[in-house]
Amino acid sequence: MKFLCEDRRTGTLLSEWAGQQKIIIASHIFWSAGTPIQKSQGGLLRALLFQIIVHAPDLIPLVCPARWSDDSLVSHYDLEPLGHSELFQAFENMAKIDELPAKFCLFIDGLDEYDGDHADIIRNIKNLAQSPHIKLCVSSRPWTVFVDAFDRLQWKLYVQDLTRADIRLYIKDNLEEDPRFRELKEREAIGSERLFQQIIEKAQGVFLWVYLVVRSLLRGLTNSDDMSDLELRLSKLPGHLESYFKHMLNTIEDVYQQQTARTFRIMLCASSSLPLIALHFIDQERQDPNYALRRETRLVSVQELMEIVVLKTRQLNARCKDLLEVTLDPREHLLFRYKVGFLHRTVVDFLHTGDVADLIAYLAQVKALPVDFDYTLKPALLHYLIFGTMQHAKGVETTRESAKVEVLDELDRTITGISRGISLSKRYCSRYPLEVPD
Repeated sequence: MKFLCEDRRTGTLLSEWAGQQKIIIASHIFWSAGTPIQKSQGGLLRALLFQIIVHAPDLIPLVCPARWSDDSLVSHYDLEPLGHSELFQAFENMAKIDELPAKFCLFIDGLDEYDGDHADIIRNIKNLAQSPHIKLCVSSRPWTVFVDAFDRLQWKLYVQDLTRADIRLYIKDNLEEDPRFRELKEREAIGSERLFQQIIEKAQGVFLWVYLVVRSLLRGLTNSDDMSDLELRLSKLPGHLESYFKHMLNTIEDVYQQQTARTFRIMLCASSSLPLIALHFIDQERQDPNYALRRETRLVSVQELMEIVVLKTRQLNARCKDLLEVTLDPREHLLFRYKVGFLHRTVVDFLHTGDVADLIAYLAQVKALPVDFDYTLKPALLHYLIFGTMQHAKGVETTRESAKVEVLDELDRTITGISRGISLSKRYCSRYPLEVPD
């Protein structure tokens, strides 16, 4: 869906429909593991309406007449955000206008991740589609409610019907890179073809599933599996992605399960990928709860950092299987260059919980910053770490009813020491006020 929105051919083809009128493309992606606005109908309508009126401001008095009145304009700084009824009314108004100043194409991805009544959102989508000025492109998993609503439409695509050739190419290229598989293929050409077909049929168009299965088969080749072993391995792997994730978790050794759960909990509570060194500090805190309080403020050497990277990567592979991955961001300072993130957003959906992350890692990262780091060039980095510590401290206090005063005191001492060396204290705090949300 993102590809369709951004590809220049989309605009070119829509122009044939629009004729002399301007084309406006707006999009929204539902995400069940995201913030409430990312999975609500209000978020959908707000996102689409904003994108539309940015490109067609002349529509504002037509779709939001109450907000455009003279009385509203006088006190527009005090206006409340548009409520659900206003948002719905704005789109109803737009659908009823006979002569719109543009043609609109709306892309809505992930209807199945909408957190609400699916029949309600289907009804609103169909109402919008009644306008001759609006085209919609929507996607979802093939749930019954969506199949019943849209299956009779002329224009529909099933991804699995279109990706078979690409999936086959991916399987072939990746397996045949392995010399052991090439040897097997030479001996059992029919068997290799049968294996390809079994993967394609079982995948049902889901590339992520194919990616995970190919990695499993490559591990089997490392163990000198023959073709029958590979087919048996494939038959044991669940065909549904969620079931596959459960299968992966079930293969984690008992001795690692508590650490695995802890790592996933922390990753789920993070707003984005975490520096790999953060997980190292969290492990240190597990062995010594006062580790961050006792740790001296000193630079982590390059050699020490690379040893941590190698060790933590191996540990993550063993304890979290393929659900977490380590990536390299060359734009970051070396200390934060190696990042840990989820393999795919579907893993977040699968694992999502509402727990609070441990804040110890943030304090340890602040203490590990090099003394010669140029904060004036990249002050947001220090702000991110300080804000993260305070935000998670607030979360701990709210959910566990216990304040981490000693951690915040140690953060204060650490920042005071840093500020003495770079004259940062007042100037930094005034430029980056640390406002923790209520």
